[in-house]
Amino acid sequence: MIRADGHADYERVTGKSRLSIEGACHSFTERGFKIGMGLLSASFEVSQPPRRVDGRWRMTVDGVELTRVDILPVVPARGADDSLRL
Repeated sequence: MIRADGHADYERVTGKSRLSIEGACHSFTERGFKIGMGLLSASFEVSQPPRRVDGRWRMTVDGVELTRVDILPVVPARGADDSLRL
């Protein structure tokens, strides 16, 4: 997820391994982008840029097709249980 303020959160689970990166998204080029700073950054290769397919935004990053998901805002629920609701 890349937010409007430029902050990015990325998580990829493959089998028993998990890659999780959080930080500023920067260094956009035609071939990809970077998340993080210095030694704690990761590069991502964009092989297919964002495009609409069947009304949904999709792009291919590091060989994996990603689909944009619109995230609804979460508001605190009224009550003593401290739960959240959409």
